[in-house]
Amino acid sequence: MAKVVKIYKPTHEEILKNVLGSFEIENIKISYTTAKKSMQKVLDKIKKENV
Repeated sequence: MAKVVKIYKPTHEEILKNVLGSFEIENIKISYTTAKKSMQKVLDKIKKENV
């Protein structure tokens, strides 16, 4: 019988919050809105490359 494995996939919001948190550790201050816009640009570019 096959064993079911559940894989956790974080949301884009969780990823963004973790990235901003790690930037703050290095004393790099970026606003949430600026980071969100940058992340959206990256995601759009990735989608274009994959099509």
